[in-house]
Amino acid sequence: MTFTANVGDYNHNTLSVSYSVDLQGLAPCSDLVFDADAWMYRPTGSAHETYPHLGTPLRAEDGWKKQPSPHVVQVDYLTFADADGQSWQRNFGTLKPWTPPHSIEGDKADQYGIGGIPVNPQEKPVASCG
Repeated sequence: MTFTANVGDYNHNTLSVSYSVDLQGLAPCSDLVFDADAWMYRPTGSAHETYPHLGTPLRAEDGWKKQPSPHVVQVDYLTFADADGQSWQRNFGTLKPWTPPHSIEGDKADQYGIGGIPVNPQEKPVASCG
């Protein structure tokens, strides 16, 4: 899953942070709850920096900072693999075979960052799923 967290207001972003999270073994009919207070970012000038793995400790001495509260969190797309190993992408209501992106473009902002989430999300079953 990739998403962008923008800080500022709707007319001007002071910070745009791109996150990419690889979730393995997610059960069908599951909700994931991410603790936004745990999100971290590192300022970057490169769109090709490697994202840290979910749950990896992120240290201030390595340049990681607490993500300020975003005014917008935009989910760019969700990717997953089915039980047969086929990769899929859900994007704006469509479902199609997945091909990895070449780069992640953020919204216009004064500063850009790469994000990391050092705490695994809480997984909950969806009550209305049959």
